[in-house]
Amino acid sequence: MTIITFIIGAFLFSVSGGPGDSLENFHKQLSRDMERNMALPPQSLLHDTCYHHTDLLKVEINKLSKVVSIDLSDNAPEWLKVEINQLKERKRINYKKLDSLALNAGLRNCTLVFPLILESDYFPCGQENKKRSISENYFQFGGKNLKGNIFFGEQMRFIWTVRYVRKL
Repeated sequence: MTIITFIIGAFLFSVSGGPGDSLENFHKQLSRDMERNMALPPQSLLHDTCYHHTDLLKVEINKLSKVVSIDLSDNAPEWLKVEINQLKERKRINYKKLDSLALNAGLRNCTLVFPLILESDYFPCGQENKKRSISENYFQFGGKNLKGNIFFGEQMRFIWTVRYVRKL
């Protein structure tokens, strides 16, 4: 019940005066940085190319409009958490640009949450990409539910083509 109330409240807030369009540039920059630098899921290298992952990406911004953390929900598979940490460690995410965009958007003392969808191209996977389930820890980060000044942004969807091996 708490999660439903939270979702409805977050939706109503974002519709009635959240950062709106100003969040779009932040979303585009972060999405671009991630998509350009992320490695394919390990199962795609093993010819198990049909996959779908849905997780939440949380970005915390402090009172100076600086990005202080980028994390995945507890629902995320381990390989994806490692990949995101490597992007941060290798400075593949342009924090200076994100800080500037947050400042221009007036984002302070808040948390941005973006649904993150990673999936294989539809062909030849068929129904695989339609199998979507959300675990009970989908809205949890470090074992705790989201709380505070939260804005939900647009989804980030990354679709990679698959290596199709025709079965005879």
